[in-house]
Amino acid sequence: MKYKMKIEPITFIHIGSGNEIDFFNYLITDDKTFYRIDCANFYDKLKSENDKKKFAEIISDLSNTSPENKEEYSKLRKNYLDIINKAIEFFKRKPEKKKGIILYEGKVGDDVYNDYKMHIDDVNNQFIINEAIHSASNYGLYIPGSSLKGAIRTALLSYIINKLNLEENEFNIDRREAKKFIGRAYEGEILKFYKGIQKDPFRALRIFDSDTFKIDSSIILENKNFNIENTKDKRKLGFKSFNEYISHEVGYSTFEIDINDTLLHENFEGISQRSKAKGEKSIKFKDLFNIDKIKEACNEFYLTRLEEDYEKYFSKIEKTGIKILDKKEIEEKIDKNKNEFLIRIGRFSQFESVTIDKLRDKLDLHSRMLVNHNYLYYPVGWAKISW
Repeated sequence: MKYKMKIEPITFIHIGSGNEIDFFNYLITDDKTFYRIDCANFYDKLKSENDKKKFAEIISDLSNTSPENKEEYSKLRKNYLDIINKAIEFFKRKPEKKKGIILYEGKVGDDVYNDYKMHIDDVNNQFIINEAIHSASNYGLYIPGSSLKGAIRTALLSYIINKLNLEENEFNIDRREAKKFIGRAYEGEILKFYKGIQKDPFRALRIFDSDTFKIDSSIILENKNFNIENTKDKRKLGFKSFNEYISHEVGYSTFEIDINDTLLHENFEGISQRSKAKGEKSIKFKDLFNIDKIKEACNEFYLTRLEEDYEKYFSKIEKTGIKILDKKEIEEKIDKNKNEFLIRIGRFSQFESVTIDKLRDKLDLHSRMLVNHNYLYYPVGWAKISW
């Protein structure tokens, strides 16, 4: 059975590409617009040989000048930015000329803009931005099916563990095997993992990449790690970083889920738990792999994680005067009586949201990563899925 799904960001989502964009591969203009630049293409498309020579000399001199030589390096960096700024102004007048040079554009948060302008002459500041994943065809932002499947898989595994009332001591946990599926559990036996993809029930669940979000969905924001042990001193609330996000104001994208239970291995009909103390319970894979069960499992898992985040962490962080998005702004987006469920995906989704219930290391965590937008801090990665 195939389902056409919608995903709507509730807060900002960062699915990292693994690329770090340095100071010379983008520009932030005074209207708080971010331009991602392909410098090699920019050079190739310069028509004047004199302009090409001048640009090449600046790049060469920058590469061969140490930032410790602050006066010379600062002069070269300013010359470089002047050229790029002039190019941006030209492209604003003739947008058809920017193809291949300006890869994509995005918005910029106030904190990022202010920091950028403040440190633009600081030769020691590379101002690295962690780039999100973009489509190779049109540079649009999208969510990979692997990210969606990983989040749904975590919720389904936790659902099994909780419904069968399994305890941690019933698991033989080899961290190298932790991505493989749980086998049968009987009294006196250890819970085992399936070995080999042919026996993995999750073969029955195919989730495809989302379509790209609309063109203005990119936004560069400041992340900050808040340590709840230092709530009395705002200056000690943790480090910051700059990341590209899918904005929560961009509407939705679509993707497909394909559930094919004929792929379930015939030797493994489901998971059962049998003991004198607990009686016998079982979950059949054909009951588990359906859209309504996915909805139930995700809502149980992620709404619980949301509640824990606010109760354990955000209530303490807000004592510093930091304003955090009201929890109702997230939970009220989900109507459990409709065909929709909550999910959390991407980087900074926090440890508890990406690990299976009762299989987490018992870590005493003291921090949360939040993103700042318009002087309000957001927990990241939250989205609504509907069909």
